[in-house]
This record gives sequence, C-alpha cells and structure tokens, in this order.
Amino acid sequence: MLSDLSKSLEHRNTFKRKIDPVVNGIPDMSKFAPIKEIKSKLPTVTMLSHVWYAKDIKTAILAADIIVNEWRFTDYRLDIYGAIDKAPSYSTDCFEIIASKSLPRFVVLRGEANPTDVLAKTWVFLNSSISEGLPLALGEAALTGAPVVCTDVGASLRVLTDPDTGARYSAVVAPNDARNLARA
Repeated sequence: MLSDLSKSLEHRNTFKRKIDPVVNGIPDMSKFAPIKEIKSKLPTVTMLSHVWYAKDIKTAILAADIIVNEWRFTDYRLDIYGAIDKAPSYSTDCFEIIASKSLPRFVVLRGEANPTDVLAKTWVFLNSSISEGLPLALGEAALTGAPVVCTDVGASLRVLTDPDTGARYSAVVAPNDARNLARA
C-alpha cells in the first residue's frame, strides 16, 4: 500500500516547480488617474461586471427601478459594462426586468469596454455582487476618484478602507438589498 502511494506522490521540490503564481492586482496603476472632469452630463452610475449571477446585476436593476420609478430621479443612468454572453439566460432575465420596469432609457447593458474610458464618464461606481474575491474594478474606480457603492462581500470592504485609520472611502451595503443599494 505504502509503495503504491509513494509512486503517485512526488517530492515537494518537483511539485513546487510546477506552480506558477498568478498576480491578482492592478498591473498598471498609472492608467487610472483621478478624473478631473467627468465626461457624462447626466448622473451616471457605472458597473464593470460581467452579466451573470454572482455579480447580481438584477439587484442593481431593481435599485435603478426604485431610483427612477419610485423616487422619480429621471436623470439617473446605470451603465453596465461587461460580457453579456457569459450567462445568456441570466442576461435575458436582466433585459426582461429592464423592459418590464420601463427602464430602457435609464439602464443599459453595454457589453465590454475599456475601463479607463468608462470610468471617465462615471459619477458613482457600483458593484452589487453577492460573491467576490478581490474586486479589482473597485480599486480601479477608487484610483480615478469615483465614489463607490458596493456590497459587503469578499475583500470589497478591505479594498475601500484605509488600513491605518480605518476610514472608509465608499458606501457598503449588504448583498441582495435593492432598497439600501438605491439609498447608497
């Protein structure tokens, strides 16, 4: 038994050479400088999120419904950038919610785009995820000076908090809460 196991196991140094680290971070922070003048005339909330379940785009759309249809902020815009074909049935659900809530003028799934171009039009950056690791888009948005609204998942709070002072540079709400997301 032990000899069979030893045949399948490799020495730790042999295994170590097969590991390649993947850097999870913003590779070129100089691309994300503070925006001096926002290129959008209307209050534009931006998301850089693929359209799929973990990013909870539906809750962001429902928050837009509250902002536009209940509170009557008709200048509000929500632009969602990211792959629309990652989860086709989820994307279809999002399009249906947008249509059923009469939001096509206010909420647009725009597909993929260059983050630096998108962030230049951003009044507020939004991340409505129900699951995250280290959301790089939050860091990119923060580097441009955009205010951030996000859900308290993964390392989101840590990305947006000064480790020395504890100061928070954003509004952080619980996931799956359209009303509090709208308030933030």
